[in-house]
Amino acid sequence: MTIELTVGGTKFAIAPQPNLSKYFSGRNVLITLQKDNKIEWIRDWCLYYRENFGFDSFLIYDNSSSDYSTDQLRHGLSAIDGCHVVDWPFRYGPQLDIQVGAYQDSASAQPCMLAHCHHRALLEARVIFNADIDELLYSDGGDTDLVDACVNANSGYARFERLKYFAEPDRLCHATGYYEQIPRRVQPPKWILAPRGRDELWPDVHRVVGVEEDPDLSSQFSIAHIWNLNSGWKIKTRTEAVDLERHKENEQLKCLLEKTYRNEADDAYYGRREFWSGETTAGIEEFLFSVAERYLPNPMQTLRALKKSGLARFEIARCLLIIARQLARQEQNFQRWENRLKFLADCVYSSQEFLFNRAKVFAMRGRGQARSVIAQYQRSTGDQTGAAELSAILEFHTGDRKAARALIREHGLTTPRCLYMLMFFEIRRRNAAKVKRYGTAILSSPDVENHLYENEIKHVQQALIDFGIAPKQEIRTRSP
Repeated sequence: MTIELTVGGTKFAIAPQPNLSKYFSGRNVLITLQKDNKIEWIRDWCLYYRENFGFDSFLIYDNSSSDYSTDQLRHGLSAIDGCHVVDWPFRYGPQLDIQVGAYQDSASAQPCMLAHCHHRALLEARVIFNADIDELLYSDGGDTDLVDACVNANSGYARFERLKYFAEPDRLCHATGYYEQIPRRVQPPKWILAPRGRDELWPDVHRVVGVEEDPDLSSQFSIAHIWNLNSGWKIKTRTEAVDLERHKENEQLKCLLEKTYRNEADDAYYGRREFWSGETTAGIEEFLFSVAERYLPNPMQTLRALKKSGLARFEIARCLLIIARQLARQEQNFQRWENRLKFLADCVYSSQEFLFNRAKVFAMRGRGQARSVIAQYQRSTGDQTGAAELSAILEFHTGDRKAARALIREHGLTTPRCLYMLMFFEIRRRNAAKVKRYGTAILSSPDVENHLYENEIKHVQQALIDFGIAPKQEIRTRSP
């Protein structure tokens, strides 16, 4: 079936599209239109809102990025549950200065994108929050209960003032974006909405037409607009140097950012960690660059060379992927590098080790989605033993330690992580014989540093000492 539409004497045949609201029903959805933002910035942005405000779906419209294709962006964000990328290849439209009251009636890409996602996909969503990649919500009072507050508000709608912030130029990322501009500069607001099936509402960039905002909710939060965290595709001056000494740190936002980005497990989960950093891997950076320079034109040879070196792990492929992306950007020829990047990305994100580590992060944090992530790991890899270990880790970290021990024994699991959990039980029971048995087995494992963090290995060593058993060897460890 098609609908005929006549505009200016020209007829258009339009096929009605299916409504996708059922896929986002009951979800807390963060939406944005973006172009050429670094993929790691987008990952960090999703992490911030997931960890601090409970957003579980991310709808990202890509407005014809030139640094990567929509498929490459989709692949780069594939590790983030609930992340959806939509190709939006329309001209953004001319920019007018809304600060002096000019009306933007021609910058159509973003208003149309907002109307598209609201009416086509999000009418049944629990909440929708409209924010850019360089915008972080916060409350000076430390409140993070945004979603429930919006759902419970009479109108289910609020707008939050945006304040100009800066990130450290030498470490340009969300984690350092807590410098508030002095004098304070308030920018046009962004909004949050509980749709409640209200098809008559019309979302725009800075407001939603047809509904009154809740003033109490609007006053509780602000948005840090990190001005220099930008590729400069729209406003070139946003990438210019900034003197941070002229501005002040917002302590509340700084604490929130430190809490969000402090954990190495997050880096491992999102594929951002530079594997070669730190004393334990000194010299690997130079080695990787020499291998990359020699072999990157042929990715298979690259991995073969790495395998011979004994470093063929998914972290190595991830490092090569970072290097390849840097070289592709330097040459301004992404198409020539496309097959190599795709090959290396597949090595990273489809490897069993990566999928296992991703699920382990969920299990160790006891997250609500952990069981579904573990089930997804088992379906993807067919690894029932690994899935059993992940389930044991989840039970251990959510407090059901008897269930964890039962899973370990039922499946005969002997990895350092499982032995560490068993040792924990025996330490509490003061069973010196079993503490010695598990502790020595952990420390003699050749890959213990890949399973346990430094503080956990030190805990094992200290437990053996406390029970009168001296550890026989020192273990080279990684930082937690």
